Amino acid sequence: VIVNAPLEKEVREEEARRAKPIQGLKVQGAHTIVGPYVEPVKGTGGSVATIKVQEGMWEERRGQKVDGGERRKVQVRRKRKLEEMKKSRA
Repeated sequence: VIVNAPLEKEVREEEARRAKPIQGLKVQGAHTIVGPYVEPVKGTGGSVATIKVQEGMWEERRGQKVDGGERRKVQVRRKRKLEEMKKSRA
């Protein structure tokens, strides 16, 4: 399925083969385009959407911060361990 094509222009088969998929975008159901940074055009029911260049669009997402991040990890885990030890003594 080719999503980003003007209505007036017909897409040739060889162009369709060379096209690279955009990561994160997909067609939901029969007509709705969904994904990050996708803004549906009013009055189209989601079948027409635009993608605007925004800050952070090409940054690779990393995992979530665990225990306050890399710098505070040791402190947070030590504090948690001390609390568990206090609870187990009482």
